[in-house]
Amino acid sequence: MGKDTVNGIDVLPHREPFLFLDRVVEAGEKSSVGTVTFGPERDFFRGHFPEYPIVPGVILLEAMAQSAAAGVLALHRDGAIVDKSEIMLFAGADNVRFRRQVRPGDTFTTHAQVLKVGHGMGKFHVRGEVGGEIAAEADIFCVARKG
Repeated sequence: MGKDTVNGIDVLPHREPFLFLDRVVEAGEKSSVGTVTFGPERDFFRGHFPEYPIVPGVILLEAMAQSAAAGVLALHRDGAIVDKSEIMLFAGADNVRFRRQVRPGDTFTTHAQVLKVGHGMGKFHVRGEVGGEIAAEADIFCVARKG
């Protein structure tokens, strides 16, 4: 998938207000890149934290997982990894590190590298950046299940 093709998020079951991916910029056999701009209107900013709003770490982790799943689903929706009737579920995370705050208006660029895929599961190394600076990274696990 090139930069000017289908945005990739169409394959995700997520919708507002829990869709944390604006588009899949690139998807390849071993990696994908996505973006999301966290506008100041996002509801979670009202409570996290009102005087100094930052994107919660769990939402950064979810954005990276959505990006990894969208990249895999966009390329492998033919049954090789995941059947058309299945969705990818977030199954776990290891080595999670938050290195930089993400603030309202920041564009969070997600990078997902396939470590292992097959038999209805995927393992990825994901990282998210703002302006080229790493904000978060983790090793995540996803499994395919009937939707």
